[in-house]
Amino acid sequence: VLFRSHARLFDCSTFAITSCTPAPSISDLFCCGHALLPDGRLLIAGGTLRFDGFLGSLKAWIYDPASSSFTSTSQMNQGRWYPTLITLGNGRVLALSGINEDPNNTDQDRDIEVFDGANWTVEGVLSYGTDTLYPRVHLLPDGRVFFVTSMNGQCMAWSQGMATPAPVCASPFTMGFSAYTSALLPLLY
Repeated sequence: VLFRSHARLFDCSTFAITSCTPAPSISDLFCCGHALLPDGRLLIAGGTLRFDGFLGSLKAWIYDPASSSFTSTSQMNQGRWYPTLITLGNGRVLALSGINEDPNNTDQDRDIEVFDGANWTVEGVLSYGTDTLYPRVHLLPDGRVFFVTSMNGQCMAWSQGMATPAPVCASPFTMGFSAYTSALLPLLY
């Protein structure tokens, strides 16, 4: 079963839920990541390349709510099944983690990849795989990305220009990816 036709649009003013018509060639978006672009469109990346062995897709799509349409955009460097995407302060989107597309190496994708609105660029590599899929990350006011999800027992921080995240503190979370969540409360200076 492919999850290509299950996209829905929620209208905040009327609370109406309507179906979206995906592009005929759209990939399976089950277990993908998504983040809003500065212009209000939604970037969708990764998903399921193959359920047998759980391999991640390299494909990325942009959903435009104004036209209710999906458009293919450039592919990522590696596949990502269960990735996290987060919009950075400059409007670019960071993609992290996820199981790659290689059936002979179903390790996590450790590339730190950034989407600039048209293309993906590998900007670094995680020193360790994240301890969970869909890693919990937050954008800090100074532009750094804070990794709540543990990597080698540590919470990490990363910003553009860094080849790899730097340790910040010991992680209080050591359970599987469904055992906890995180929220970033307003920071006071």
